[in-house]
Formats: sequence, C-alpha cells, structure tokens
Amino acid sequence: MKNDRILLNAGACSRVLEFALSGVLSVVTTDGQLETMVTGFAYSDGKIGFWNDDRELVRRLVENACTACFTAMDEERPRSGEFRIDRRVVQARGRLALAADLGPEAEDRILEHLCRKYAPGRRKQYPAAIREKKKNGSVFCLLVNELTGSESAALAEERVSRQSAAQRRREKAEASAEHARLVSVPATVTYRLVSREEKEQVWEYAPDTQPAGAPGRIVMSEDRRMFTENVFYVEQPAEYELYVQVSREELAAERERANEARVAEGLPPFTEKQYPVPRSGAAYYKYASIVMEDIQNLIAEKELPAGRILENKDV
Repeated sequence: MKNDRILLNAGACSRVLEFALSGVLSVVTTDGQLETMVTGFAYSDGKIGFWNDDRELVRRLVENACTACFTAMDEERPRSGEFRIDRRVVQARGRLALAADLGPEAEDRILEHLCRKYAPGRRKQYPAAIREKKKNGSVFCLLVNELTGSESAALAEERVSRQSAAQRRREKAEASAEHARLVSVPATVTYRLVSREEKEQVWEYAPDTQPAGAPGRIVMSEDRRMFTENVFYVEQPAEYELYVQVSREELAAERERANEARVAEGLPPFTEKQYPVPRSGAAYYKYASIVMEDIQNLIAEKELPAGRILENKDV
C-alpha cells in the first residue's frame, strides 16, 4: 500500500496538541504491563498536563512507569470510496511526574491551562474549579522529550490550500484598498449583526464608499479548538477595505511621542511592561478595526451590538 503520510514539524505538532480535545495515554510499567487511559489534557511549556479523580491509579502509573506515550488527533475522517482514514496525529514520549513534585505552583498552572481549554470565557470560576479539582483528584503530567507527528497527504493539501486562500484574500484586500483610495475616502463605516449562535456571532461591515463595495465579515468565536477565550477576527475583509502596514520605526516613534506627552504632564515615561518597545511592524484592516473596537466596547458594557454607523476619525 502506498505511503501517503507527511511528517509534521515541531510547530505543527504543538498546534495539534493545542487543538485536540482528548487523547490516549499509554504507559508500559516496570513489570511489562500496558496501561492505557483516554483523557483530556492541556499542553504547555513542554508538558502535557492531566487530571484524574483516581488518586491510586495516578500514583501507580507515575511510580511504576517505564515508558510513557501520549497520542492525540485533531482531525480524522473516512476517505470517500476507500477503506482508509485520513488523519492528523501526534505522539509525545517522555516521563510521567506528579505536578506537586515540580514545584509549589505546578498543580495550579496545569489546572488553569485545563480550565482555559475546556471552559473558555469563564475565568471568574477558575479559582473555585482549581480548588475543587485539587481536593478531589490528582494532577500529573508527561514531561515531553520527543514529539513526532504526521498527516495524510489529503489533509496536508487542504491545509496548504487554506493558507493559500488566506494569502489571496489579503492580496485582494490590498488591491481593493488601492481602488478604494481612488474611488473615495469614506468618512463612515457601517456594520450589522447577521448571525447569533451560542458560541459564535457574525457581523457584516462595509466602509461607506461611492460606489458601494461588497461587505466584509467579522466573527466573535468561542471555539475552543482555536482560542482560549472570546476572540474577534476578520473572516472576510470588505471589498474596499484598507490594509494598513506600519513599520517598527513608526510604532517606536509613536511610543516616543506618548512618552514625551507624559513627561510634559509631569508623569514618568511608560515602562516596558506598560508599553512594550515594538520589535516588529504591524498590519491590520482599517475599517474592521474601527468596528471591532466599537463591538468590544459595547460588550464591555453588557450589550450585544446589533449594528450602527461609525465615524472614520482619520478623515
């Protein structure tokens, strides 16, 4: 049978571990026995963290483990017309350890990562959940020393195709931005809520150009496969969107002007923590950023904005 597997690099393996919702922990004990466990997990800083309510099982696994391996998949589907499955899979090998043996805060860090993964957007409940889990079970982890992974050629082609499509959308937005500058410089941008589901809201937006262009789409998602909390992103830029690129030097100059204004008011300059020195440039969609800022402000005031007209203050 032809081998159509594509090896994943370290970054791709890490992303699979970030997005996969569960996996299989396999342990070969010192007496040659095989123990397996299907479990949720959280990956961070070279460690795969677990929680289990069976303290005795965890103690036995950690004390008697000779070899430990964790397998996770973030995509799996039957191949049409064939008795085969396309999948993206990662295996991590290493040593098991109790989190309590790794330092006084290790248990809390692992449990917080688990909370962020499986209960995004519920931060206020994390402290109570962490206390309850520590009281009623054991926290342990796999200290990863080897990480390997692969995906079927079909999934690899789809992933590359999605990346290429995103690049084409950005190039189209850049071309549309130049067209927008020739057509008009809109003073306002309009948006409206078009979809509201339990874990996703979608708004359409468009700069008010003459002639009018096709609207773009902004999404607020709680999809835990992608994000650790509510995150906004531009699913599709508007036809006459402005794609703004700012150099590191321009950002540094902006920081310097802000510090000069503070000194003039008798205040100390910003510290690195308050206003980090830019180490690279930035790029963003102009009108989408105006809309997303307005939506976030309204949500902070406990409103779900249905839409309105906003002013482009740079005009």
